[in-house]
Amino acid sequence: MRLLLFDNHEQCFAVVTRAISATISQEINIFDELSVEVPKTAINVKNFERAMYIGVPIKQDDRYQLFKMEKPETGDSSITVTAIEAASDDLSVQGYIDDRRFVDKAISAVIPTIFEGSTWEFKNYVPDDDLENINFYKISRKEAISKLISTYGVEVQFFYKVEGNRITQKLCEIHKQIGSERSIRIVEGKNATSIKYTVDQTELYTAAIGRGAGIAITDDSGDATGGYSRKIEFDDVVWSKRAGNPVDKPAGQNYVEIPEATQKYGWLDKAGKRQPRLAIFDFDNEQDKAKLLQKTYDKLQKLAGPQVLVETTVAKLGKLPMLGDGVTVVAYHPHKFVVHSRVIKRKIDLIDEAYSNLEIGTSNIERQAEREQAIQTDIHTSKAETDKNFSELNQKTDDFYKNLETKIDESADEQTRRAQEAIKRIEDEVKEKVESTRSEIDQYIKQNSNGPIELIDTNGNFIQGVGKIKEIRSEDGNFVINSSGFNWAGRLIGGKGKLYADDIVGREITGYKITGAHITGGTITGVSITGSSYVNSVSTKYPDDQKRWVVISGDYGFTYSAAGDRPGSWITLDALSIGGVDLTSEQLKKIKEKCGV
Repeated sequence: MRLLLFDNHEQCFAVVTRAISATISQEINIFDELSVEVPKTAINVKNFERAMYIGVPIKQDDRYQLFKMEKPETGDSSITVTAIEAASDDLSVQGYIDDRRFVDKAISAVIPTIFEGSTWEFKNYVPDDDLENINFYKISRKEAISKLISTYGVEVQFFYKVEGNRITQKLCEIHKQIGSERSIRIVEGKNATSIKYTVDQTELYTAAIGRGAGIAITDDSGDATGGYSRKIEFDDVVWSKRAGNPVDKPAGQNYVEIPEATQKYGWLDKAGKRQPRLAIFDFDNEQDKAKLLQKTYDKLQKLAGPQVLVETTVAKLGKLPMLGDGVTVVAYHPHKFVVHSRVIKRKIDLIDEAYSNLEIGTSNIERQAEREQAIQTDIHTSKAETDKNFSELNQKTDDFYKNLETKIDESADEQTRRAQEAIKRIEDEVKEKVESTRSEIDQYIKQNSNGPIELIDTNGNFIQGVGKIKEIRSEDGNFVINSSGFNWAGRLIGGKGKLYADDIVGREITGYKITGAHITGGTITGVSITGSSYVNSVSTKYPDDQKRWVVISGDYGFTYSAAGDRPGSWITLDALSIGGVDLTSEQLKKIKEKCGV
């Protein structure tokens, strides 16, 4: 994970590689949103106070996404940032469109007006098949993009290029439909940790009335009065399936209907006959009745059945599908179903992509067990059989939803546990750094007291006119004298009756008690040795295979080895050499008697 921080001059000045959490929420034709939480460190506080934009590299490309920070919040232990796609801000503030009107124009003639005079470029991938009417009057570029989307039915995305530490290109791509068909199967229990399935019947229509633009009213001279008549409708337009139209729509009928959908989902009148579920759709800029009918039918098609939505958390999917991609989702419990549709939402986990979330809208569903019957060719299907099928569908949907809610809860618990572990890991690291710093500070205080130093003359009197001083320090700081003693190159010598040093080098220590130390070489006078300390001495007077050594030990008294590796003891000692002179047996006997042996 890398987050590039840009200042208000759009220059990159820092890169963040560690975060507690970082996600991007995406939806078709909705500006993306970035959510980030980072540890509250001095450098993070400084950087995020300076930052205005956050750049995120796109894995599958050499381009970036750029987000404008909106509400950074600094808490006790972390900084939380919410940021919106930077294009949303740019297209809101970079000028406006005063008054431009287009009649029967292809989209390629309209797009340049939106971006002209801004910092943005565009790439249009939409063919000039449709001629539409669209007007821009004193609106922002952002509002103009929204009108373009609704009028021409297109989908847009925003990308950035970064070279060095600067943003070098801002590009809006305009497509008839983003994404592509992918041979990706998301299978429950294989590469998806959870699947939630929803059937939405909130907007379910089987017929629709379309209303277009109002017609300007003219006077007897043909001049516009400034008023408008009622909106146009398509009641006098005729459609025939024999002529290649998708449904029949006779003259005089002011609505278009999908009869098969009415037989399946229509409402029942008192006679038990199904009637169409009717909607009214407005297309304010449409002045052509034939086009109005086509647009009304296209929108009705999308709403002529329950809207199926699959939400899944991927696990080991490899390359994550892009927004708009067509994928297949398979689940097996409590019954098998297969969904193939587009990715309409993504929530990308930038720290661990395996926890990313996809929402997939579907127009086709197949069930293995008790699958719903295909649209009946016989439109006179009995009311009882239709109601029975619909009831069974609802019951299975309810059971499946409850089962998947349990899986979602389990997945949520796992994600909560993972988040807590990440927070604990950060806290431990911070605690470790704090303790390390505190230890260094304590050591410095211990070796660098703030107490005063008083200057005394050769007679032991205070030097008049010279006040107390804090310390005496060499120019390079390696030599310091203060009330704690002498600090030379980080090693404290003396102070408070104690001697502090990593190494003591010299020839003689006199009158000191030494406990538990290993002493090598030099002259030791008047010293008592206690504990388990040893003094070893090896004679070099004799050949290698006849070397003699003695040990004086607080644990064992006096031990020796006559030669080689044959240890002895004071009790069995029958020969002793002192200062290179061998003692007689009589002298050795007297020594033993003196020692009570």
